[in-house]
Amino acid sequence: MPEMDGYEASRNIRAGKAGKSNRLIPIIAMTANAMKGDKEKCLSAGMSDYLSKPIEPDDLYAMMEKWLITPPELELLATHATQSTTSPELSTQFPQEPVMIDSSTIEIWDRPSALRRLGGKEKLLDKLLVLFLSEASQRVIELQQTVEAEDTENTRILAHTIKGSAANISALQLQDIASKLEQAANNADISAFKLLYSELNEAFNSLKTHLSQYQSQIGDR
Repeated sequence: MPEMDGYEASRNIRAGKAGKSNRLIPIIAMTANAMKGDKEKCLSAGMSDYLSKPIEPDDLYAMMEKWLITPPELELLATHATQSTTSPELSTQFPQEPVMIDSSTIEIWDRPSALRRLGGKEKLLDKLLVLFLSEASQRVIELQQTVEAEDTENTRILAHTIKGSAANISALQLQDIASKLEQAANNADISAFKLLYSELNEAFNSLKTHLSQYQSQIGDR
């Protein structure tokens, strides 16, 4: 990047442009998206598999174990990458789009999940929260500016960034709203992403209050 994204790089590798010896090398996508079309796009570009962010250690280890030895089906994926259409067999492997749910019913912060992702290291989690609050606060300010300017592309990019950051600390409600805002911006639905920005801002403020209370408890230990 920015000259070549992961999809194009994968297609070039499968076409042998990185050398014939690398044509069958496993390629694992790491994506914050979990929509049906995104998964198919990764595989149709010739990627071997994918992991959804945030990355869970157990999932990462299982993926490494699965692909450290090149399985025979990789040949099929490499061949498929040279085709211009996605096979019907491939598209039936994935579930339908998830049902939209009310973000207000989603847990604000799942501390056990965040801690598990960091191997149970509480000090590391505390440092990550400080970094998150600093960076996310700036991203939310920037997002307000792009929403007011009706800038769909930069709104999409910022929403995607916030979604990934929220996922890393298991800020589930903020992650969900940022995902919806990203999709609205991707669809150029300006009225929708303006409403969703208000929801996102409210969710972020609730999260800050929640994390501040947690940090106060940490300080009292």
